[in-house]
Amino acid sequence: LMTFAYLPLLAYANVRLIRQDDSRGWAWLAASIAILWMCHPVTGMVALILSAGLQGIRLAAWDCHGAAWRRAAGGVAIFVGLSAYALWSMRETGASRLGNPGRFLAEVAYWLIAAVGLVRLMATRRLAWLAGMLGAAALIMPTQRVCAIWFVTTGLVAAVIALAGKRWSWWADPDRLVWRLAGTALVGGLIATTFFKEMDPRRLTVAEQYLSLLGYIHPRYFLPISPRAEQLGDLQAGYVVWALAALAVVAGLVARRRDAALLGLATLGMTLLVTPLPRVSRFLATVMPDQVYDTIGTNLWLRLTPALATLGAFAGALVLMRWRSSRVSLQIILLLGAVGAIAWNATEQRKIMLRAGRATNTTAHTREIQRGENSQLYSYSYDLLPKPGYFTTGVVDYHLESRLLRPADLSPVPDPWFAGRPDRTVDLATRVNEADSRWVEVLEKFTVAPGERQAWTFVFRDLPYEGILILRGTRGFYRSYQLPVAGFSGKSFGSKPGNPKMLAVWNTDSLPVEIEMVFLRNEPPAGGPPFGSFGQLMIKSYRPEDLQVRTLGMIPYVAEVSLAEPAFLETPRVAIPGYRVKVDGRAGLVEKSPEGLAMVRLEPGAHRVELTFAGSLGLWLALLASAVSWLGLLAAAWRRQGQPVRPGF
Repeated sequence: LMTFAYLPLLAYANVRLIRQDDSRGWAWLAASIAILWMCHPVTGMVALILSAGLQGIRLAAWDCHGAAWRRAAGGVAIFVGLSAYALWSMRETGASRLGNPGRFLAEVAYWLIAAVGLVRLMATRRLAWLAGMLGAAALIMPTQRVCAIWFVTTGLVAAVIALAGKRWSWWADPDRLVWRLAGTALVGGLIATTFFKEMDPRRLTVAEQYLSLLGYIHPRYFLPISPRAEQLGDLQAGYVVWALAALAVVAGLVARRRDAALLGLATLGMTLLVTPLPRVSRFLATVMPDQVYDTIGTNLWLRLTPALATLGAFAGALVLMRWRSSRVSLQIILLLGAVGAIAWNATEQRKIMLRAGRATNTTAHTREIQRGENSQLYSYSYDLLPKPGYFTTGVVDYHLESRLLRPADLSPVPDPWFAGRPDRTVDLATRVNEADSRWVEVLEKFTVAPGERQAWTFVFRDLPYEGILILRGTRGFYRSYQLPVAGFSGKSFGSKPGNPKMLAVWNTDSLPVEIEMVFLRNEPPAGGPPFGSFGQLMIKSYRPEDLQVRTLGMIPYVAEVSLAEPAFLETPRVAIPGYRVKVDGRAGLVEKSPEGLAMVRLEPGAHRVELTFAGSLGLWLALLASAVSWLGLLAAAWRRQGQPVRPGF
């Protein structure tokens, strides 16, 4: 949602550069991508790839000279300066979803070599550029076989078209180059995937995931929004945008307008990515770079739709604004069409607004569900941070998230409080819901008094625990935990042998909370026996001051601990550069635990530990670089105020 305000700026900057290459246009483009990256890094990456494609085609086809490339390099430098803080932050947090950075940059380089070779081959009709595509294919063959074959087949098809252009003028028309490029790439890809099959199991799995999700959103994606706006395909570009995009495609083919043709091509390309076309979709999924797919994920359609809608609207508007006609009847038709389009969009958006109203909680209910016992404490933005193996996805008491580790082997030191006898043990008898056999309901109800904290330790049976364990109670109490594992590894809460079996339940309300337990099975066994007992539950009350690590605060992290022997205190903070620690008021050393968390060595005795994030020197320098770059860009824009604008902009 934060990116919507800046996507039109991205489209404007690209159109401006297509019409006339200048430094100001590159500054606009760099600023739009940088701010999109700060709002939502995945959308920023889509904007970067899209702009690189549009401007790369322009530079390689029509403006391939030193001055244009120097301005492009200046635009890249501006983007790096504006985004220094965000990029350095990603570097320090690990950016694990990007995989091996060296391999990623190498694959980007191979794609650039192939792309420049293709455009120059078709723009100049010089067969020497075919060597670039063949060389890129040889370099990428070890990691992406089908992609390499695509480079080869596309290069050979382009060579045939280039030779044809020496005899037939239509094939040599520079204003129709965009569509020749698109057709050549698509034909080359279909040839490659017809005669050469993808063999990499991982890439085949990615393709299946991709096609499976596209099956969920279609055909709803190209239909009017459903009456209650509750379908995945209701998140769509819409009929008006499709009509404008189609107008741009036709105008690009007929009127040979480069700006409309490039934006129309980009819109068409993204439409193919979100449309389940059997052979085309599989081809696009198998040649997509791993890091791009891993970052965007299976919900590629959701990431592309905002940019797709913006480009489609801009591309059609470019054609309409240049449409000159003295016929009053045509002007009236266009005016009525515009009014009808606005009315249609208003009707469609009304469905979305009503859906939002139905999904919005009341203020009272929001207060209930946002109590500490319902709030998930840890969330990892775009999965860039490494996830500690024992962290559980769901609500966890932060008082239980710190651990003591033995110095010899860094194994956890169990908390003595939970080694004692439980307060009570309950057999979890169940019944299966008659209306829906997926729901298994535990008969016993549990009460948590005001201010009470309970540790629930499960003893699971030999059952297929495939589903979601749900704890729900009065006044908004709600928890859910995926089984057999509710986390990232064998150290998260789960029903499998070796997984931790304890959950914390507490109540900050002034009245008791009654909790019921239900289990939502993924698939009930066909004709199987009744579920029977869910297992046993051992309940033991605890107080934060009874624990071996007493957590006093989270921001900053403050804890007290008393030790009879040396130990490491492992905090819940991911170990990234920039943390500072004080032990009893004196500076200490922050180390990295086997789980990737910040830990501190402690000697025997009573200690107070305070861990704060001050930021690394590199992060502060990157912040300074970004601040200076943004201020400089704004100052340059301010100085240009009042200057005449060139015609056509």
